[in-house]
Amino acid sequence: MAGCTEATSGLGGTGGDGGTGGAAGVGGAEPPLRHYIRDAQGRALVLHGLNVANDAKSDPLRVGATTREFVLHMARVWGFNVSRHLIFWDAIEPEPGVYDQDYLARVEERLDWYAEAGIWVVLDMHQDVYSQVFCCDGAPEWAVRTDGIPYEQQDIWWTNYAEPAVQRAFDNFWDFDGPHADVQAAYIDAWMQVVERFHDHPAVLGYDLMNEPHQGSMDTSAFERTVLPAFYDRLIARIREVDTERWIFYEPTAFIVNPGGPTDLGAVTDAREGSPRLVYAPHLYDPTVFLGVGYNGPAAIERWEANRIAELEERHPAPLVIGELGEGPSAYFADVFTMTDRLGAGWVRWSSDPFYSAFANGREPDDILDLVRVYPRRIAGDPIDFAFNPEHRVFSLVFAEREGVEGATEIFVPEARLYPDGWTLQVSDPDGSWTSDWDPDRRILSIVTDPTQAQHVIRIDPGGP
Repeated sequence: MAGCTEATSGLGGTGGDGGTGGAAGVGGAEPPLRHYIRDAQGRALVLHGLNVANDAKSDPLRVGATTREFVLHMARVWGFNVSRHLIFWDAIEPEPGVYDQDYLARVEERLDWYAEAGIWVVLDMHQDVYSQVFCCDGAPEWAVRTDGIPYEQQDIWWTNYAEPAVQRAFDNFWDFDGPHADVQAAYIDAWMQVVERFHDHPAVLGYDLMNEPHQGSMDTSAFERTVLPAFYDRLIARIREVDTERWIFYEPTAFIVNPGGPTDLGAVTDAREGSPRLVYAPHLYDPTVFLGVGYNGPAAIERWEANRIAELEERHPAPLVIGELGEGPSAYFADVFTMTDRLGAGWVRWSSDPFYSAFANGREPDDILDLVRVYPRRIAGDPIDFAFNPEHRVFSLVFAEREGVEGATEIFVPEARLYPDGWTLQVSDPDGSWTSDWDPDRRILSIVTDPTQAQHVIRIDPGGP
């Protein structure tokens, strides 16, 4: 096959430069029981991608500058297979009960681009500081209920969350039994407009219920234990009246969790029959990088990992996807991706804007080398372990056979970028019992393994003739 100079069987195990073979979590502890989003053939999905796009917040049309060509480039050159695509309540429902079909048509046009590219989409109902009325984005003006409390704009956008008017707007939104109960009800109705229109679209993987929900003036722990999960359950139940198949992404609050702290978010219930299709989607921003100090090592990432493991084990037995992964230097991304591979987690980089700007100007984004990796997009079984070592350019995957799974395991291999002198493939299944196929246009290696083998080991190494 083109690109692969050798394909052999009999790989007995992995380790060494590949970094697999029972990777341990923080402090040597085993990682939590992994849960995965699965496709229609039962294959486990590993998601790598971009949030699209921050510039939509300030665009009068609320869609941003992203083009079809850029979306195709995301998939075919960089290998991304997911977009967390921002949508906005004020764009959907600019007046009470009036839904902007032109805006939804613009969203649908972009969903068609993603479908063409083979990119999954998570529709993210985005808010920052509740509404454009304050500083940022989210609720329409008519849904901002401050009870007359004045608002004073602060220079640093996220400090506006502390403004009493902003907190009162959130308090009134969350008070579902209070005098402003119509606000949350309208938010749910707006979501239903989205779900009813897009639930059958082939690109749509799921729905992110609210970006970085904020507690307003309430105690954060009490809010996360009671108010927030009740809201999620209420909204999920409505979505399941129309769509029982798409995955539902939910988040804890951001201020403590994003830099690595714990959350008290209570368990969330999926109203669908059968196994739940929920995805735990906290965000990750290194605190010193976020504050402009620079990257000071993996301590915050290790704390983030330890807290997420505890939450997955105790209250959130769901696939883990980092809904927003903040920027940082190469060392930061190396530490993060070692962690996400260890956890079997997906990630979505915030945000696509600098990548689009570079693409539009005919150059590579500054940190694209940190993000473009060999990774298993679809795994035809139960993943046990996978890792990519960027220094040695070695990838390894271990997975168990799973009854009922069909199709090939698909691995993105950025051949020209990482393997200009070729690469070798090893598979542990007996010789002649497995097959592989290389798609040079999509840079996808597809491997059909032997269903009689309980476990499969795949390894890719650099190497030429």
